[in-house]
Amino acid sequence: MNMEYFLSCDWGNSNFRLKLVNIKDLNVLAEVSSEEGMGLLFKLWKQNISDSNRLDFYKLFLSEKIKEIKTKISAPLEGVPVIISGMASSSIGMVELAYKNIPLIADGSDLITYTINSDASFKHLIFIISGAANKCDVMRGEETKLAGCYSSKSSLYLFPGTHSKHIQVEDGKIVDFKTYMTGEIFDTLSKNTILAHSVKKGAGLNEPKNFENFKKGVLMSRHSNILHSCFLVRTNILFNKLTEEENYYYLSGLLIGTELADLQINNSDKITLAANSTLLPAYTFALEILNLVAKSKLIIVDVDEIVTKGQIAVFNFVKSNSFLSR
Repeated sequence: MNMEYFLSCDWGNSNFRLKLVNIKDLNVLAEVSSEEGMGLLFKLWKQNISDSNRLDFYKLFLSEKIKEIKTKISAPLEGVPVIISGMASSSIGMVELAYKNIPLIADGSDLITYTINSDASFKHLIFIISGAANKCDVMRGEETKLAGCYSSKSSLYLFPGTHSKHIQVEDGKIVDFKTYMTGEIFDTLSKNTILAHSVKKGAGLNEPKNFENFKKGVLMSRHSNILHSCFLVRTNILFNKLTEEENYYYLSGLLIGTELADLQINNSDKITLAANSTLLPAYTFALEILNLVAKSKLIIVDVDEIVTKGQIAVFNFVKSNSFLSR
């Protein structure tokens, strides 16, 4: 097994990302990404179910993506392990693994993992990391991100996205977490409802009017029923109150504000926020608008970087305990 590099695969329900990473410094040497998440791949496999079993179908897909990486760096990748977090361990993934019940150690050292040997058709060891569960909620992927950014300084970790996660940590253990369908509901409302003709993505929150209406949406979430407030996105256009672009950020603020309204933060608490370049300013501004956390109490981390850090940390925990013998 070639342990100079590893292939980091973050495979969600909606998106796929594969990176070739140098193990010594975690420098990303090449990457490919697409919207071929597990949800889409599972549907494609179901359409061709007679041609291959599910694991072989996914391995073939991975092989094609690894070829794309190889083309970018013009170097042999045989024997480089593939470490996968996210939906690969789900009921629609490569193998279905049980969730690890909380409380569990925040650094990822006791997560459930699964190893698939390399063979003639796929010359890479596959290492899959499973998710976590409490009595009424589940996550796959965020537990690995947490392992990549865990610090005793924080007690609450926010992972915005399609299904945002708020993870509570005490004494080095995950003690609770909640999922919010913020990103998925925004996508559905803005594309597949009557509101679709009332919003249009624009220049971002650096545009003063966009920020003003994002703030209006965040504050509206505090004192208005969201089912009513969402319909105002339509009447804002009918009554010429806002442009489609301004309305887009009003709706974003409304949903993010509704999500964050659930936070209960003590003055001593520090929050770690891990988000991409699109969501980071939105969540940072929303936290400030709602006076939920001072800048001195907010720790911001690179969400892409913590995926690779978490994956290799979990891999090394398993390897050091001699569970990874093949």
